[in-house]
Amino acid sequence: MLLSSLTAFKDVLSKEAIALIDEFASFEGLISENGKIEGNLKPLTQKLSSLNAILDKEKSLVFGQRSELNRTILNLKDECKQLESDVSSLKGGVSPLSQNTKRLIALLKDANITATPLSHLAEVTDRKWQDAIEGYLGAQREALIVEPEDAEESIRIFRAHRRQLMGCRVVDTTQTRLWLNRGDRNSTLRFIRCNNDHAQAYLNRRLGGIKPVDTERELLREDSAMTADGMLKLAGTISTIRSVPHMMVGINTEGMRDSREKQLATLSSELMSFLKADQRLEQADSLLGRVMANNQFDVESLGNAGHSITRMNQELEAIEAEIEQLQKHDDTDLQERIDELKERIAVIELEQKKLDRERQQISEQFGALNSQKSQLKLCVVSVR
Repeated sequence: MLLSSLTAFKDVLSKEAIALIDEFASFEGLISENGKIEGNLKPLTQKLSSLNAILDKEKSLVFGQRSELNRTILNLKDECKQLESDVSSLKGGVSPLSQNTKRLIALLKDANITATPLSHLAEVTDRKWQDAIEGYLGAQREALIVEPEDAEESIRIFRAHRRQLMGCRVVDTTQTRLWLNRGDRNSTLRFIRCNNDHAQAYLNRRLGGIKPVDTERELLREDSAMTADGMLKLAGTISTIRSVPHMMVGINTEGMRDSREKQLATLSSELMSFLKADQRLEQADSLLGRVMANNQFDVESLGNAGHSITRMNQELEAIEAEIEQLQKHDDTDLQERIDELKERIAVIELEQKKLDRERQQISEQFGALNSQKSQLKLCVVSVR
């Protein structure tokens, strides 16, 4: 049966659906290919009445899984596209920055102001803490460092074009002296190397109070802390740190490119796995639809036909037994009675032929399921 092919998707379907499919295996041979009923139809009709409801529920569940999976696939595709762009830029010797940051750098350059992103002046020296530190800083890694005497003009230019430069940042280097020596060296600052006082002062301000910890107890004990796997305590709340592509590798564009390429390879592998999973869900969804389309039986008619055939067979047996008893007597007066009974047999046989036609229509639908079984098995084997 076509239905039995769904057992190849046990990892996709619910236990309830698989159990029902296994139950239908016991009905194989109940109706032969030529439409002959070999047993009691009542258990089959009871199962058929609930089959489509369960299959429809399974289709809804599969649709939900595919919807969630497709959102993940779209996000991964976007991340891969961004990483591919970053790798391409790095191969050309250009650091991967957002378009808005590049526009602001160009505008400041036109005013003879040199602006350098924080990520070009500092690097994370401990790879264990790279994801957590860079994830916490996020877009701040692109904050632009300018000389203090250029700070006011930089802000003026930035302000004049603010609507086209959303998300950009310029560090207030006029306060470098206040923050240069204020960072706690036991904080996450110990995992960062910096060769610029303005960048160091800014990092002291952002990271100087955040302690690196390992356990949940330590995380709760500190006012501000983070773990290497991305848990953050800040302002009295615990949250997770979103992973971002690495940027803080100083001026080492080769190291940055290697890092991006490794991230791209990892995400590409994840994307392929999700795409294969989506393809399998699509096949399961298609098969469920085919089974439902082929399960359009009139359960009531099927049950009535079974009862009528049983009743007719019983009546025929009774008439044949009566004829046999009559033929044992050598009485010509009974011949008319025999002829009447034969006429009744002819009428009953006509009714039986009519029922046979209805039964044949039902068996053709079962035959259609059987004829598709071998084709679907080949399809399932090819998917595996």
